[in-house]
Amino acid sequence: MKNVLITGISKGIGKALAQKFLAEGYFVMGTSTTGEVDYSNENLIVYTLELSSSESIKKCVNLITQSGKKIDILINNAGVLLDEDETTVITEKLRQ
Repeated sequence: MKNVLITGISKGIGKALAQKFLAEGYFVMGTSTTGEVDYSNENLIVYTLELSSSESIKKCVNLITQSGKKIDILINNAGVLLDEDETTVITEKLRQ
């Protein structure tokens, strides 16, 4: 069985990807800001990950490492909005 690590599996694209990989027989290691999702599967483990917290990132990395699971596929789907004003400036620059 292959293993896939997908960040941000609680909703949207991350959720759809996790469910698709589970249906295809993969073991899914996923992350969400709460460590919970609204679906379950015997081949699913969910870790808490808050990308705006370096401590949360370190803890998540340690837990995944301790699981001993080899990561065959990594999908870095999660993101964080650091500052809405910065996003507006970047968006305006991209439009130019």
